[in-house]
Amino acid sequence: MRPSSQVAHPDEDGVERFRVYKPVDFSLAEAAYAMHAVVDPDLAKLGARQRVGRSRVPVVLRTIARDGWPSGFRPRPDRVAYWRRWLLEEGVYTVDIPEQEGVALMTDVNLWVPDGALYPQGYRASSLNQKGGVGKTALIAGTAGALAMRGWRVLLVDMDPQGHLTTEALGLREVPEKEPDLAAALCGEYTGPIEDLIVTHSRPPGGGRIDIIRTTLDMMTVIKAMYRSRMRMPERQLDDLLNQLPEGKYDFVLTDCPPSLDLLTDNALAASQGVLIPVQLARTSMRALRLLLAQIEALEDELRLPKRTLIGMVPGLYRRPLSGVDRYIGGQLEELGLPAKKEASEEQSDGDKMEPLPILAHLPDLASVKEAWLEGRTLPEFQPKHELSAQLHRIALRLEVEAGLAPASDWEKLQAEHPLPSLAPLPTKEDKKNEESGRA
Repeated sequence: MRPSSQVAHPDEDGVERFRVYKPVDFSLAEAAYAMHAVVDPDLAKLGARQRVGRSRVPVVLRTIARDGWPSGFRPRPDRVAYWRRWLLEEGVYTVDIPEQEGVALMTDVNLWVPDGALYPQGYRASSLNQKGGVGKTALIAGTAGALAMRGWRVLLVDMDPQGHLTTEALGLREVPEKEPDLAAALCGEYTGPIEDLIVTHSRPPGGGRIDIIRTTLDMMTVIKAMYRSRMRMPERQLDDLLNQLPEGKYDFVLTDCPPSLDLLTDNALAASQGVLIPVQLARTSMRALRLLLAQIEALEDELRLPKRTLIGMVPGLYRRPLSGVDRYIGGQLEELGLPAKKEASEEQSDGDKMEPLPILAHLPDLASVKEAWLEGRTLPEFQPKHELSAQLHRIALRLEVEAGLAPASDWEKLQAEHPLPSLAPLPTKEDKKNEESGRA
């Protein structure tokens, strides 16, 4: 919503009256949000779906222009999609204006404009690292569980031929033979509806849902098959497939990637808006990060893609208490998210530069994850009050912010009230003594 020139002014008698100087410029997406924010609560109070006429639209838009968005407003993508269709069918809007041209974020929380309409088919993110055993599957399955517990609808895509997400984390079987599967869709052998590839895993108590496009044994040879087919831009196959999803069905689409920088990983990157990076507290982590960031940049340039959002790192699968080596690596990883690190990197050669990467959460190696997987459930559903469930909810909140379904102030508040403990080396007696002398 652009700054409104319709404002309420007090008259001489002190009564505020709404004076119109010129029409408020609402995009189709903003108008759909406005109808959802104002009309749906009114209909819910009445307990019935009453006829809503075109005359209601200017009243709703004037209300939002005057009062701003309701405090704590959280949009439901399915209802936003409904009102978008309704506005077009009623002839209020005759041209579907691209949302990115009409949505403007505002700093005031009460006037914050959700931009979830930018992702009507769901915000897409991948769990990505070419190293094996860093916790990619645990991260993607746990985050999906947290999002579903928070009421969101999540579609998972298992791009890893090993199938840990499908079989181990969620306890499902691979796609049976002679049924349409992901490998056939990527190769172009299956051109039917994407709905035939999707199965429902669970509907957690939070009101959300987890669906998945399962892996198959044919994923082991899918790369060779894609190259043999000589298809144009094989890196865009997954993106083309997910573009078939109907609007408003999913809020998030999360992809689990194989432990390699191959064509399947390229497909996941090309189909994602954001990237989650699980990391190990190991000496090779820094070099692996540089290779990964170079791969992302090269793919963006080659396919002329918009820059992918590096959402952040998630150190995982480490044992407690941390060893000295673990803390040394942890300290290096934490420095990547500091502004000072970014400034210092400008003085480095191009080959050594690395973008700042915040740490979103900590996921140590605990038996509770394996216990949940044995039940075929995600940890946030299996043990909602577990410490790791809280960490996964942190990641879920960060994704909500990235998707425009929560204001950035929610994330800032969480960081201020519940900061992560440092993974860096503990201060020595000499460090403490120097700090005390510096204060003196």
